Amino acid sequence: MSAFAKYTILTALLIAIAFVVYVLSKTSYSGNDKIIFLHPGSTYTSFNNIIQRPEFKNKVVYVDVWGTNCPSCFEEFKNYTPQLTAHYSQAKDIAFLYICIDRHPLPAVRWKEKIQLYKPNGYHILIGADEEFKLAMDVIGEAAGGQFFPYQPCYFIVDKKGSIVYKPTLDPDKGEFKPSDTILLYNKLDSLRQL
Repeated sequence: MSAFAKYTILTALLIAIAFVVYVLSKTSYSGNDKIIFLHPGSTYTSFNNIIQRPEFKNKVVYVDVWGTNCPSCFEEFKNYTPQLTAHYSQAKDIAFLYICIDRHPLPAVRWKEKIQLYKPNGYHILIGADEEFKLAMDVIGEAAGGQFFPYQPCYFIVDKKGSIVYKPTLDPDKGEFKPSDTILLYNKLDSLRQL
């Protein structure tokens, strides 16, 4: 074997090893006591199965559907989500659920990378692009214009009984409860907490 062939094989091997180390380093993040990953790597079954988990029993759940290639999602994470979760940090009857939909070939890498960067406190689930339709049907009851979730981020609220009481709208400026709509959102969450 020529020196060039050996060099090429060695280079390819080193690149493959570097890639594996990169993927492992990005996906090894396991959160902390405020960032909790729910069944990472498993397949989506239904929104009802998620919301019936013990973590959400008798709690109002604020749900944020986001994507790893969504600048608006990162804007909300950076500027408003920390205040929202801090405002309710002592409340035992509210939970925050972040559902990430990713179409990237290595979704867990970008998902955990963005969570490490923005640190949104709460529960996190990764939904593959092939499972987005099922989630949209569970939450909205229809797929809007073939896009399932017509925009990201989108938000909805689940009451203490596990029912979706405020669904995402097809127009985010009409009835959407974004973290940046601080007063409106706090009022809605507080009123549901009283029920």
